[in-house]
Amino acid sequence: MGLLTAPEGQISRRRTNITFNMTCQWKIEVVENMRVGLHFSSIDIPGCSQCSCGQLNIYDGSNTSTPMIESICGNHHGDIASSGNTLFLYYEAVENQGYSGFMIQYYTTDGKTCI
Repeated sequence: MGLLTAPEGQISRRRTNITFNMTCQWKIEVVENMRVGLHFSSIDIPGCSQCSCGQLNIYDGSNTSTPMIESICGNHHGDIASSGNTLFLYYEAVENQGYSGFMIQYYTTDGKTCI
């Protein structure tokens, strides 16, 4: 699992570094009283029925036991924000099939800015 504590950064999985049946996990934790924002620079994950070919799950907290904000497969547009200072991302690639993967910018926000 990758632990990311910088106020901003990047998470990516490109086609060249995606293998079959691969899972990746990232925990983003920023300073107290702040929120984590995600901006999807690009995302291309297989959009199979019920995300059976792969998915990126985003949780509002520090692990998969916290509430899920969104489960993404296919394409996604729009930013996502946490309710607290932590987000957890879980990526599962069941099939590659030539999809390009994703690049996500994360940043710290005070929660008063529209996302």
